Amino acid sequence: MTNQGKFPTRSIQQFLPVNVDTFIEKIKVALFDGRMTDLQIESVKAIMNQCLIQSVLDIRCVAYIFASAYYDSYNPRTHPNERLVPTNEIGSSPTLRGLAYYPYYGRSFSQLRYKHHYRSESLRHDLDILYDPDLMLDINVSANTHVYALNNGLHWGRKLGDFIYGNFADYTKCRRTCSNRNGRWEVAERAFKFEYCLRKSVIAI
Repeated sequence: MTNQGKFPTRSIQQFLPVNVDTFIEKIKVALFDGRMTDLQIESVKAIMNQCLIQSVLDIRCVAYIFASAYYDSYNPRTHPNERLVPTNEIGSSPTLRGLAYYPYYGRSFSQLRYKHHYRSESLRHDLDILYDPDLMLDINVSANTHVYALNNGLHWGRKLGDFIYGNFADYTKCRRTCSNRNGRWEVAERAFKFEYCLRKSVIAI
């Protein structure tokens, strides 16, 4: 492991059974100063469920999915004491209304932006997200889109499998899978912590 986020690691090609309650207790200490709200816990369970449903089988991919949600879905205006919950893009109402891509500004764990992305998610979910963009703030819709976006290259055409494969992972380059490109070092650091907590929560079989 190096401090650049680029490191050889054990290849986990199967998502081993994880005790979600144990995982929550581990991340509560490692990343949330010992306290999590019910909404944060519900969010963790929704994302984990979508990883399983969408067959995200590499524990390192799961770690990065959580790390990017932890970083991107923090809005001090609307949820000042909560990370890892579906939120709007940071900005006052006048600021958001002034965006060129309004009303399709960032929402959800992934901060989904732009009309064409909302249109594609409307079709995929069979929901009228294009008409009601705030549907992206529903925890289950948000979790589904977040996992799908990073695993399938929705935002910029790059997917987690481009940077995590075999015995190798580059958490800094994984930032290219996200709507936001800033914070790659910070997200990589969190990904290491989420990966550690996931591995410590694997159920022995």
